[in-house]
Amino acid sequence: MKIDLYDIAAEHTAFALAESILSVAYERSALEIAALFVLEDRSHAECRRIAIDLLAYAPPPNPPSRASLASFLLQNPSFHSAFSTNFWHARLRFTTRNRTTSTELIEVAIAQYPQTAKHFAQALAASLLAGQFERQDMRRRTEALLGPLTRTDQRRLVAQIRSQRSRTYAPSSDWLVGFLLERPLFHRAISRARLRPDLIHHGLEPPRFAPLSGFTRLAVRRIATQGDLARWLHVTLTDLDWFSDNRRRHAHTAIPVLQNYTFSWMPKRSGPPRLIEAPKPRLRTIQRKILDEILSKVPVHDAAFGFVEGRSAAQGAARHVGEVVVVTCDIENFFTTVPARRVHAVFRSIGYPAAVARALTGLVTTTTPDSVLAHPRGKERPSPHALQLHRRQHLAQGAPTSPALSNLCAWRLDCRLSGLAKRYEARYTRYADDMTFSGDAGLRSRAKFLLHAVQAIIEDEGFRLHPAKTHIATRSQRQQVTGIVVNEHLNVSRVTYDLLKATLHNAVKNGWQSENRHHHPAFKAHLDGRITWVENLNPHRGAKLRRLFDRIKWI
Repeated sequence: MKIDLYDIAAEHTAFALAESILSVAYERSALEIAALFVLEDRSHAECRRIAIDLLAYAPPPNPPSRASLASFLLQNPSFHSAFSTNFWHARLRFTTRNRTTSTELIEVAIAQYPQTAKHFAQALAASLLAGQFERQDMRRRTEALLGPLTRTDQRRLVAQIRSQRSRTYAPSSDWLVGFLLERPLFHRAISRARLRPDLIHHGLEPPRFAPLSGFTRLAVRRIATQGDLARWLHVTLTDLDWFSDNRRRHAHTAIPVLQNYTFSWMPKRSGPPRLIEAPKPRLRTIQRKILDEILSKVPVHDAAFGFVEGRSAAQGAARHVGEVVVVTCDIENFFTTVPARRVHAVFRSIGYPAAVARALTGLVTTTTPDSVLAHPRGKERPSPHALQLHRRQHLAQGAPTSPALSNLCAWRLDCRLSGLAKRYEARYTRYADDMTFSGDAGLRSRAKFLLHAVQAIIEDEGFRLHPAKTHIATRSQRQQVTGIVVNEHLNVSRVTYDLLKATLHNAVKNGWQSENRHHHPAFKAHLDGRITWVENLNPHRGAKLRRLFDRIKWI
């Protein structure tokens, strides 16, 4: 018991001495005075040797850190010689106004024991987070810090840490320290390590890029620190903090110049207007770089066809051509429902350390200011639920990174719905927030049961089905997937075709200016794109529209 109390008091004295040394000039005479201030005058010779040893350990002009200085003192014979005298026989002074006898010192050390355990927890957390968050690597790092004598307790402690984490990537340092301090196994494991003061302050490894096993071969940009991130984005650290806005300060200002986004309410055919949150030019450039060099390199689920290079709405619709029944449903407020924690999880899984992942998450998400939400345009006001989603950190509808991130964040949703479709012997695809299932006559009789299961999975994943956009269509009805008719072959709907044909006919007859009611800046290219879309689905109808288009006088 005496040895343990001695070690506790020695550790606190080492930290007190380290603070005293770091408060004076880093030269021999000043270091001696600082040591005498803590260790008393009777230890004058030992204090002189401590100063000499310290200058040899860390030559001027750069003093060591507080942690490394305390670790050095706990290994220094002169320190223990001076401290033992004060511990058993004399008075020890922690501060200029507080003197305690050796008996009182022991009581203070015992009362402050949780703080000592916290040092171990912080060192162990830093060691665990410096490597792969997998069982074998965690055991190796734990044993390297605490030694082999408590190997069984360490193994059980690692198992407890892993059992508390539903995610495969490493947790935050604060969470891990708090978890360790609450575990009896941790306090048992450090009981013997306390007798080895050289291990109290473990040498911290710098953060490094560490992807999960399924992401190791991705050709993404490898970034380990926020400084590396700032250099890659060609911004200063101050600008990086401003654009990432991790403190969510922009949500509390109504001054447009202090906001990173521009906001506009876009009317819809039915329902409340949609809020478009478009990043300003500098942030858009940053987001585009993140999209091109990181997000576009990460594969998405095979069932996702929206915003994926090499895939299209027509390809997704083609999977449902000629089926007996087609079931379509829609996720309500898809982008704004994706929370920041899922975006953070994507970056952590790719391999970015916590600080870098936090900055990247801030760069691609936003929080809508209350001043914007207070004045929506349109006859209908967004629901309280939709407004609440905008008030929390979310993907912005208008940011170039949002579509790719929504696909990555919906990976588990796609996996579960694909498994559900397989169980019902059906096909499943998703285009952004539009989900489609199709199958034979067996699915027709079980379509309602399928929808109940789909709703349960979607709600379990944190999303919500749009109540007015769920449809079950048989062959006798028009089966439509993302605006494409799929009854017998891919085709454009009759309504869409007739409207476009009427627009082209009026443009030929009355001039194209009369049909550009929304003042489209590139109306010719706009019409050309719509005709090309029809040509890809139905070449015969597309040819008719193309002949009308060629008759328009654009000059």
